Amino acid sequence: MHFEIHEFLNFQLLLFSLLFAIILLTEKFRSKKIAGILMLAIALLYFFVYIGTESVKTGNRFVIDTNLITYRSFLLSINPLLFLYVKSLTTERFSFNKKQLFHFLPFFLSAFFVLIIISAYYIFNTNIPEKIYVHRELRNTLYSIAYRTQVLIYVPIMWILSIRHIKQINNTFSYKDSKNNLLWLKAFLIIHSIFVFSDLITSTLRQMPVFDGYTILVGYYIFATFYIIFLGCFLIKQKDIYHDSHLSHIKNIINKGQIEEEDKEAIKEESPQALSDTKSKEIYKKIVDLIKKDKLFENPELSIYLLSKKTNINSKYISYAVNKEAGVNFCTFINQFRVDEAKRLLDADRKNRYTLDSLSAIVGFHSYTSFYSWFKKLTGKTPSQYKKDNEKAENEYHIV
Repeated sequence: MHFEIHEFLNFQLLLFSLLFAIILLTEKFRSKKIAGILMLAIALLYFFVYIGTESVKTGNRFVIDTNLITYRSFLLSINPLLFLYVKSLTTERFSFNKKQLFHFLPFFLSAFFVLIIISAYYIFNTNIPEKIYVHRELRNTLYSIAYRTQVLIYVPIMWILSIRHIKQINNTFSYKDSKNNLLWLKAFLIIHSIFVFSDLITSTLRQMPVFDGYTILVGYYIFATFYIIFLGCFLIKQKDIYHDSHLSHIKNIINKGQIEEEDKEAIKEESPQALSDTKSKEIYKKIVDLIKKDKLFENPELSIYLLSKKTNINSKYISYAVNKEAGVNFCTFINQFRVDEAKRLLDADRKNRYTLDSLSAIVGFHSYTSFYSWFKKLTGKTPSQYKKDNEKAENEYHIV
């Protein structure tokens, strides 16, 4: 009965992973493709565990051992794939290149070892040396060390990328929400670290007579199910953040001759610091005038890319000009316009036509919570306090 439950839980994980992989691989976003490959690798993990479990019935030591090696080979591809997925989300113009194959070197070496074993056994009818089985524990230990070393390397790197991403979106978007803040990713990295080391704890506890080994194993599979569902759902929900390249704007600006000759090399090299002070001030004035004139801040989805399209200025130079001339990041810069507009409307709203909730939407905030936070941060007062102070000042004026 125990074996049947274990088999069911493993098969369930295989189906979940495969389902998520199919859904993700049919998406057009670049990060979805990597996520789909990741879920497919996880599905293959549980497939080989399932095959290995079935082979136990036959007692074929070669099949059991080969499936275990294959399982561990795919295990060595999980952290590199996770890393590339995170990088694809947090990098503005991510593209896969040959250098990134280096991350999969442990996987390739292990897979090559499996191919040699299978080829020798099935194609050339060569008996597998007994040493393969004699040194099974050593080999398993090496695989375990290699995998956990990957975790110790890749998880901190992914964590750093997610932290840097927060600074990057502040210079790119006028808002922060669940679409771009990647808070779920930080939670997942914690769960991933726990999950990775839980199998070590599980295998240790199962060897202790005071613990029911099977109950611990079932608990591990239940946690694995939660892990897969959590990861799969968020991978499907998460869209590409940097899907709007500004390279075309650079070419258009150069081709149309809208910049000075001395600034062309700076643009080609994408070095905003190389722009002259005069050019920086010109860019800043142009974007401020356009934002005020067209009230671009009223668009809740306003990003530096949209502003780049409107002005035909490279987004990197807009960011540089805003940082240098205004002394703040792009997010603060735009939200200052929104708060100023909210103050103007509140000052002029003598008949209380606006509720604070409707006002937050009118001036371009995604939510009242965001409006409240930014208003207090930039004025030192909450919106309701500001409104009450206005009403009090108005009443005092009429009394006088």
